[in-house]
Amino acid sequence: MLQTRRKYTKEQSPQIKALLVQASSQYASGDLQSAKTTIHEIIKLDNTCVQAYALLSQIYEDWGQKTEAVNALVSAALNSPKDESVWIRAARMSKELGFWQQAIKCLDA
Repeated sequence: MLQTRRKYTKEQSPQIKALLVQASSQYASGDLQSAKTTIHEIIKLDNTCVQAYALLSQIYEDWGQKTEAVNALVSAALNSPKDESVWIRAARMSKELGFWQQAIKCLDA
């Protein structure tokens, strides 16, 4: 039987929550540069914020910056070691870019 990992979500401070809402809103409205700036503020306050790295990865992907996108996604995975879906996505993106060792490490995590 395949054992699935449970998602681990850490309770965020009200300030981080507000900034995440702001970044998500900026992203949804198409203001990717402002969303990126807000995400960097979040990361300065809490460099383990999985949601910030995941959104940053999406922004880079939207800009066609695949290497930066996978790097941000790996950061999200490292900060959420039990979230299998993030690791699998990071592995797939790594494989697509030819980062074979990184893809294997993501699948082994």
